[in-house]
Amino acid sequence: MEGFLYRSNDNLLVVHGLRTLDEQGEEVFLDDDATVTITLTLDGLQVSGQTWPTALEHRVESDGDFEAVLVDTLVLPTSGTIRGTLIVDNGTDQHAEFLLLIPIQSRDWSSRL
Repeated sequence: MEGFLYRSNDNLLVVHGLRTLDEQGEEVFLDDDATVTITLTLDGLQVSGQTWPTALEHRVESDGDFEAVLVDTLVLPTSGTIRGTLIVDNGTDQHAEFLLLIPIQSRDWSSRL
């Protein structure tokens, strides 16, 4: 995963190109039939400020892209990395979990005032 989360800001989390194999062994992109969620944790505890797990919605007419807004009320450290557990469920025998390590950044507006 590329990117980071800004502290005290809404953030759009986008996961691109989720796919699986169909019955014929052909690769197909996931759509709105799939359930995709994320849970953010820090030091083994869920990050407060949002309800977990948070569902990601399928982007219409995309190739397996899913997105969710992570709200500005998340209680994040001033720097460092948090852990995101992304869970994908596309039906019987199609379950996956991905670990995301997400850097935290703070905006510095002092130079713009």
